[in-house]
Amino acid sequence: MLNSYFKLIGIKHTLTSAYHPRSNSLIERFNRLFGGMLAKYVGDNNINQWNEYVNRALFAGRVRQHHATGKTPFYMVYGVEAKLPGDELIPIINDNEHNNITSRVQQLNQLIQQRDIVHQRLSSNAIKMKTYYNSQLKHHHVDQLQPNDWVLIHNDNRKKFQPHWIGPYKIKKICPLRTYQLEDVKGQVKFDLVHRDLLK
Repeated sequence: MLNSYFKLIGIKHTLTSAYHPRSNSLIERFNRLFGGMLAKYVGDNNINQWNEYVNRALFAGRVRQHHATGKTPFYMVYGVEAKLPGDELIPIINDNEHNNITSRVQQLNQLIQQRDIVHQRLSSNAIKMKTYYNSQLKHHHVDQLQPNDWVLIHNDNRKKFQPHWIGPYKIKKICPLRTYQLEDVKGQVKFDLVHRDLLK
């Protein structure tokens, strides 16, 4: 039922494993950027009032030019750059309605062209990133683990002086997308699936 709903509204549902941010790289990248901007707004103020700065941080993200697209998200939606306080010291008022309509039509036509250019640029960047990722893969499909193999898990929640790897765990089941179900030495099954890149 959920998959039918996703298909209806045009969402591609992708399953991911825990502590493997590459699976959701776009949103994880935005979350990191957004968290940094929010931290700058909150500063030394009461950290419990972070929610008061969400809209400001979001707007800052929307008017920031992205390296991959060469454009701001605001421009990609509206076809014009956002007007920020201080952009124009003396307001210019154009009362000619016909000129405003003609100008807006031209902006929208330019927006269509710019979206095509950005789409080509994103596709090109995606191919480059895929090529780079594939060349940097730590573990290839030939290095697939087998049931009953003993492994260690990378400790992503490691604090100072704690080990980088924890375990041992035994491979209980091979799952899709290079993930594994594990069990500890007592035979208790770990609920979360673990990606191959987090195992050794």
